[in-house]
Amino acid sequence: MDTAAIAGISIAALTGLGIAVTLIVLIARGGFMMGKLVGQVEALGDRVDALGTQVQALAVTVNETQVAAQQSEQRLQVEMQQSEQRLRDVMQQNDQRLREEMQRLREESQQREQRLRDEMQQNNQALLAAINDLRAEVQQSNHTLTGLANHTHDTDGRIVFQLPSSVSR
Repeated sequence: MDTAAIAGISIAALTGLGIAVTLIVLIARGGFMMGKLVGQVEALGDRVDALGTQVQALAVTVNETQVAAQQSEQRLQVEMQQSEQRLRDVMQQNDQRLREEMQRLREESQQREQRLRDEMQQNNQALLAAINDLRAEVQQSNHTLTGLANHTHDTDGRIVFQLPSSVSR
């Protein structure tokens, strides 16, 4: 055989061997990449499973929260009704006390008004008595002044007073 043939066969063998090695490397690399992707898919599946568990736990928590909120709302409504009733009771009591206090003040005011009327009447009577006394004094003074104004002199030069008839008090 000729060297060219041997060289051609050797080149062909080496080429075949290079292609075989390349194929083996590509297959190994593909398997490695496939394993890596399978690992990532499994990790992603685990994460999805964990998320599903978290979502279920969250759903349970949301349900519990809704139940607790409904219970709280019911308790709040009951407490509000009780508070409203207590407020109504207190308002009724205060209303009754206020009415009683107003009645007491009205009666007290009427009593004070009556006392003031009585005092005014007594003061008016005292004032009328004082006016009558003053009128009597004025009449007496007028009577005396009239007597002084109507004086005459007798023949001896003595003053003679002529007093009008006496005015009764």
